[in-house]
Amino acid sequence: MADEVLKRINANKMSIFLLGQLFHSEDTILSQIRKQLVIASDEEMEAVFEVFNDYGLAKGERVVIFIDALNEGRGKHYWLNSLGGFVERLRKLNNVALVMSVRDTYEDEIIPEGFYRRNNVNKYKFEGFDDLDQAIQEFFNYYQVPLNLNDYLKYEFQNPLFLKMYCMAYDQVNRSGTESIEGIFNNYFKKINENLKLRIENYPKFGNLVVEALYYFIDAKLKHKGSESNLLYEVASREVNQAMMHHGLGIHFFDELINEKIITVNTITPNGEEKNIVYIAFELFEEYITAKKIIEANEVHTYTKARDLEDFFSDQNRYFHLLSDRRSNQGIFEALAVQIPDTLSTEYTEEFEMFNWPKRILKYKEIDFKAAYYNSLTWRRPGGINGISHSYILNESLYRSYIDPYHMYEFWDEVLKYTIVKDHYYNAKFLYRQLIELKLDEFNAFWTVYVSKRFAQNDSFKTIMKWAWKEHTDQSQLDDESVQLLGMNITWFMASTYDRVRDVSIKAMVRLFTNRIDILTDIIKKFERVNDAYILEALFCAAYGCVMNTRDMDQAEGLALYLYEEFFDGKEVIPHAMIRNYLTGILEFALSKGLCRNIHVDDIKPPFQNRYVYHEVKQDVIDDLRIEPSDAEISRLDPYDSYSGRVLDLEMYFTYQTSIIDDLQACYTNVPIQYGNRIHFQTVEIIDQILPECRENFVRMVIKEIFQMGYNFIKFGQFDLSADNNQMDSLGQKYEWIALNKVLTIYLDSKQYICQRFSEDCPVKFEGVWQFTFFRKMDPSIDYYSPFDTRDYQYKRTTMTSEDLLSHFRSYAEKSLNQIDWISVNRIRYKVNNELHSTKPFLINNSDIESFKRYIQNPDNLQQKPFEDLYVGEIYWSEAYKSLLNEMNPRNCGKWYDMRIIDTYLWDISDGAMNNYFEFSILSPLMLAELKLSIGSHVFELVDEDGELSSLQLYERNYNDILLLRKDKVTRYLIRSDKVIGWPVINGGVTGMIIFDGLQFRID
Repeated sequence: MADEVLKRINANKMSIFLLGQLFHSEDTILSQIRKQLVIASDEEMEAVFEVFNDYGLAKGERVVIFIDALNEGRGKHYWLNSLGGFVERLRKLNNVALVMSVRDTYEDEIIPEGFYRRNNVNKYKFEGFDDLDQAIQEFFNYYQVPLNLNDYLKYEFQNPLFLKMYCMAYDQVNRSGTESIEGIFNNYFKKINENLKLRIENYPKFGNLVVEALYYFIDAKLKHKGSESNLLYEVASREVNQAMMHHGLGIHFFDELINEKIITVNTITPNGEEKNIVYIAFELFEEYITAKKIIEANEVHTYTKARDLEDFFSDQNRYFHLLSDRRSNQGIFEALAVQIPDTLSTEYTEEFEMFNWPKRILKYKEIDFKAAYYNSLTWRRPGGINGISHSYILNESLYRSYIDPYHMYEFWDEVLKYTIVKDHYYNAKFLYRQLIELKLDEFNAFWTVYVSKRFAQNDSFKTIMKWAWKEHTDQSQLDDESVQLLGMNITWFMASTYDRVRDVSIKAMVRLFTNRIDILTDIIKKFERVNDAYILEALFCAAYGCVMNTRDMDQAEGLALYLYEEFFDGKEVIPHAMIRNYLTGILEFALSKGLCRNIHVDDIKPPFQNRYVYHEVKQDVIDDLRIEPSDAEISRLDPYDSYSGRVLDLEMYFTYQTSIIDDLQACYTNVPIQYGNRIHFQTVEIIDQILPECRENFVRMVIKEIFQMGYNFIKFGQFDLSADNNQMDSLGQKYEWIALNKVLTIYLDSKQYICQRFSEDCPVKFEGVWQFTFFRKMDPSIDYYSPFDTRDYQYKRTTMTSEDLLSHFRSYAEKSLNQIDWISVNRIRYKVNNELHSTKPFLINNSDIESFKRYIQNPDNLQQKPFEDLYVGEIYWSEAYKSLLNEMNPRNCGKWYDMRIIDTYLWDISDGAMNNYFEFSILSPLMLAELKLSIGSHVFELVDEDGELSSLQLYERNYNDILLLRKDKVTRYLIRSDKVIGWPVINGGVTGMIIFDGLQFRID
């Protein structure tokens, strides 16, 4: 705030800067402002503010009054009953603005309830840095501290002072010191002692003189000012220096604390007399030192029984005036919640957890003990937190979650900060234990809603995603156990119905585990029994992405063998269409690389074993689901009256259940659903590819399965009615997707045929889900256009005219890259009379040139359908590629179609992790065969028989479609085979051709 005031002053803008710590007496706010501004006592403050207002009017801009840190000074006991009247007084002045800051720990104590709404005051959370990530990176680089995800998640680095202290506290030798507040402060004070030792003669080699001096400062503060007035420099300096004289250093030790910026000096002018006041620079310092002083003075380290705390929290404690209800201090209690259990040896820790504190203390109205507990989790030694620690929050808050799930969501916010702290009670293993046993409806109510509604803005989620995606991050900092904990946590995120959260999480998993597939395999083993098929589907999706991107074939083979033995090899394959897609994809990839030689490709082709049988579902069964539930049915859905006991509109919630049925039944009843009320279901999208005689029953099977799985309108109704179908699916849609995938496997294992896309009258044998239009929603093999994309790209397309193309084609087609000459064979766009056209190259025998020229005069002969519903990582090798290629051939008519050099790849489904559609050129099967090319390290890098790089697609670099063939190889091939490459170009009603014969380009 002070920086902003300085900027305004330098810009000649009127600003008034007031310090919260100087509001220290019982006087009115206006009286104390008078003292800070040194305004004569005979001046009316109302008149002074009018002068400010007139000045702002004359200048055409408001005068701004800044009050920094309301929580300091007497703020914690002063503003609550005064702030509203002060704001109302200023509201009358149109040319005066008020800006105030308060530490969030004390906001509830200082800001009156309803203040912001009642007074129309805007509230902003000040983050400390404009670009926190950059600031953290610069600090850590300067102090040569490794960026640790554990601490990145749990500490508030937006505070510049804490960030600096953290970096200084890091122990370079032992690579530790930042695991707890005790470690941070001890190491920080150790560094300060070392600084003093370098410049002060006879400074002791051992001992912590800085902490000792701070203890004396705290004593002086309590002795001379209590907690309500300022401590003068003269008093504090005299007390601390006298107490430190026994060290014989011959210095003013208090001034050294000021030099090291531990103590801050400020000038005030009460009654026109200038005085210097002092205070600890970082409020967290003061709370920590004060609590530590109280604990040591009471010899808490000698306690052995919980009842010892009765004396600690009684008037037998000479510091009890700081611990009584009326005069209590939230920050000190938060520090005590950290230090009391951490002071004792582990055998006694449980006795002194907050859970065992005296009940009369835990009933203090002035203290938010829940906030103190959550805050303690950040600062305590991770290994000291245990099940008894958890009992406090379990008994005080979490039991209410069945009445109000918000309590559980608030708890999850805290747990996510400790994801990968290996010895922390609340790490990912805790989360796993809590969630894995939940029934599906409980899991969705307590977790899925949490990771769906506004979760994309959750600080821990954003931090974890940035960490996984950033290219500069050295992921080798995380050992295998930490990576596994992180992966387990991200896996739970994938339960979300918000596509941004779910899809970004999947691709983050691909980034994390592409070169750690063995750890991902362990995670898969842990989650095999999860009740939510949404999670299992996403996990196998990530695994498929890892396999398609990895270069470690040993790990890819290990995963493939495990999946085959666990889910195939004569066993029932999971009855879920998309899970089967990923499982078979992983195994097909391994086979394409010559791995898993004991697996035969026919073993992983449909149909599969399935315990479920395709059966008829009567309409009566569906109609029964529309009957309003009886009291007995409501009791079954909510056996503990957790939801129905609240004031809920159950009738409205039940309408969502009937809407699910109505929208799906419309597939066969032809009853129109009003567009605004329609729920988007995937069953509706694919039903036309189910054999006609099965469609109606197929839909009924899906509806029945949704409710057999336990869709619960009582628990889900509120969320589902508020879901935005454009970005966040409802739980009804989630259940429909899982039900559809299950019913689809039952249908396919029984019927084995579907209707070919775009041709309902043509049944075809089912080969894979890629045959269903747009059924595969997200490509795990790519990270294009992601929220964390670092590619330097601009959306641009070539829009040259046909004349420009003809006259400058050689300069466009010939490229030089890595000191190698290439020919560009990708699709080229151009305009003719403002109409957009494109040209693709063909491979033509010299003897067929004239015939080909006649053929291309009909523009329809040049139209080609693109590849769709194919993952980028599946190009060239997969069963999906081969199947879709066969499907394309009959649709792309013309005798010259097989002589095309390229195909167009298109993906136009914008998943939650991608902000654009894309298309690019790939080589046709003809060119792969003619040039004897195969996949190199990636589908965009093709090599010849000698393993030499011969073709490159540069799309992944900056999203420009540039497909290259090595010019020397193309030249030798064309001359040897007596062929040319021809690009048809429309020019003025006639289609001409650009020809390359291996030696030169010419227009024909």
